Amino acid sequence: MEIPKFDSWTVDEVYKKFGEPVSVRNRRLDDGPLGPEVPSHSVFPVDMVVPADQVEQSRIRISDFGEAFLDHPPKTLHTPMLLLPPETFFHETLGPPADIWTLACTLYEILGERPLFEAFVPNPDDTIAEMISTLGVLPSRWWKQWQKRPDYFLEDGSWNPEFSGIMSPVTRPLNERLWGMGRGRRPEQCKFSTEEMASLERLLVGMLKYEPSERITAGEAVRSDYMTRWGRPAIDNI
Repeated sequence: MEIPKFDSWTVDEVYKKFGEPVSVRNRRLDDGPLGPEVPSHSVFPVDMVVPADQVEQSRIRISDFGEAFLDHPPKTLHTPMLLLPPETFFHETLGPPADIWTLACTLYEILGERPLFEAFVPNPDDTIAEMISTLGVLPSRWWKQWQKRPDYFLEDGSWNPEFSGIMSPVTRPLNERLWGMGRGRRPEQCKFSTEEMASLERLLVGMLKYEPSERITAGEAVRSDYMTRWGRPAIDNI
């Protein structure tokens, strides 16, 4: 969030809004003298958290593009594991479709206030298993590459009855997770209409294709039925 005209505030205005700086004296663990490279005091960062209902005339500014790339994709990403696309786990080339997958996971989490893929202590194998539980069996090349697959699933894609991991060996397809996100298993219990839920599901299905080349583009997502009829109007009403 960018605070309008923040650069023109006086020091007194900053202190009035966020309080005066709080500092502590620096000391060494052995109580020895500080070197010339160490300041005598440290100042705590300002707490700029503002309740949502008190935000006025603010603007959203996207920053920190340390992970961004154009022509030379990195070999690894620092995206939280549960938001990573499947191609990262099988060491395939990354590209814009990776962002589409992560965006779909983020959209679900924003609307549902819970992650799409869940794991108590996320690791690559549990995350892959969650994808399969939600979206079905992986493409054959990944299915064959996945070394821990026999621990989780039988060859036909069903759960291994002898699975002993920490996660629940239960298949919960995307449609079921969407109704859970809507707070109800029946349409009359859901805070979203049946039509809106179906439109959102179509959008997420397009964004969560296993094959990167089959995922919709950012432009197609913006022009989707869901964004046109529900997403953009909701933004305009803020």
